[in-house]
Amino acid sequence: MNYEFETGAEILEIIDRCSDRKKLVDILLFIHKRLESDVMPIEGYMWQSLCNHVAAMVDRSISGEELEGFDEGLFSEISAESIQLADDITIRIGNLASIEKYLLSVHFERAKRQL
Repeated sequence: MNYEFETGAEILEIIDRCSDRKKLVDILLFIHKRLESDVMPIEGYMWQSLCNHVAAMVDRSISGEELEGFDEGLFSEISAESIQLADDITIRIGNLASIEKYLLSVHFERAKRQL
């Protein structure tokens, strides 16, 4: 299968392990296009880490597993843009607690700070 985002053996393995491969690929494509339009490239290990995180989110959305609560104040230094992108992705995945967006936003904030 030909993907429009960076793949390698590790990424393909993450996709293969996901309980809903199609949904994961759709979400990764959505993320890739958003990052391109926002001129926020995430490549290499950072992309692999993001793919792994999103795959786990897709799995949790299916299983109904919820993360333990945490203090959202821990993420006060994360930009509104990174949180909004993460929220858009969390909503797109569906069936996830809203706190998931905070953990996901760290990937985007990290990428922004490397620009």
